[in-house]
Amino acid sequence: MKLSKFVKASKIVITVVYFALLSYIVFFAKRRREYNVRTLKLIPFQNNIQAFRNMDVNNKKDVYGFFINILGNIVLFVPLSIIFVVVFNFRSNRNVIVWAFLVSLTIEVMQFYFKAGVSDIDDILLNVLGAVIGVIILKIGKKHLRYLQQNGYQPHV
Repeated sequence: MKLSKFVKASKIVITVVYFALLSYIVFFAKRRREYNVRTLKLIPFQNNIQAFRNMDVNNKKDVYGFFINILGNIVLFVPLSIIFVVVFNFRSNRNVIVWAFLVSLTIEVMQFYFKAGVSDIDDILLNVLGAVIGVIILKIGKKHLRYLQQNGYQPHV
């Protein structure tokens, strides 16, 4: 019984920490303070393609900024899909993806409204890709766990 309470409390703590970090990164991080105008980009990947073409490959800051933007948007949402399944008991992959889309859309709308960054369709697409990767990680993890259990693995708790 104690383990069950610990697991439940751990899920809550991890979820709160994740959403606190997500909120900080997308609304309050230092780089967000630079924006004071509303910017909306609705043509998919136009900005990223242009940034890639204009990137000075000899300038580490340019290269780092470009890849951090792409990978950051993906990695940021991998844990969200895992939280949806493990904490909120989502059973359908489609529901996980739809909710990840809605969370991302909400973030972009709030960024636009509060002038806290650039509202970009690319961010939504990359966030959803991150959620899909999270679903794939969960599927692989579940498959691996079933294999271990079928072959006599007993976790030591």
